[in-house]
Amino acid sequence: MNLREDQVIVLPNPVELPSQVPQRMDRGVVRLAFIGRIGCRKGTFDLIKAFANLSLNIRRRAELLIAGDGEIEQAGKLAKKLNVDQSVKLLGWISSETRDHLFSEIDVFILPSYNEGLPMAILEAMGWGLPVIVTPVGGIPELIRSGENGLMVPPGDVGQLSDAIQRLIRNEALRRSLGSAARTSVMSYDIKKYCGSLSKIYHELS
Repeated sequence: MNLREDQVIVLPNPVELPSQVPQRMDRGVVRLAFIGRIGCRKGTFDLIKAFANLSLNIRRRAELLIAGDGEIEQAGKLAKKLNVDQSVKLLGWISSETRDHLFSEIDVFILPSYNEGLPMAILEAMGWGLPVIVTPVGGIPELIRSGENGLMVPPGDVGQLSDAIQRLIRNEALRRSLGSAARTSVMSYDIKKYCGSLSKIYHELS
């Protein structure tokens, strides 16, 4: 189609943002979470390895929750092989209600994928005011500014992923600042704003 630039309007995937986010108090244990299809493409096994690479001192202060379907058995076997099965909880598939409850209870969201578009899980986590650790693939770099509203590591780099996890476990102030900036960053993706923009477009076309 021969369209002028001013004739093209891009609307991002909308996300329903909670009206407010919980005050995440230091419980002594930092809860990390992955939500997505369990397997190589999403970097689940890299995440388990990165968690196992943490020093015992740091690992004792954290818990890794993995939710989703896919290669659950393989993930469990890997966690056991690396002696972290006591700290890695495989939740299986979860409903949207359980997912929202999980977002309200965790401290860090991690999705170390090898390829993506712009995952809804990242938008939702950021909407819940969570600091995220992600990879610069697909549309993710358009949203995440590493060190400002999240942390980015190269896909497949278990060492850097482990370092990023350790950094957030040790630094509560950084978790708070990244989480606050993350929520601000996704306000433009709010479904209410999306519906308003869509309504405006229809009105202008009528």
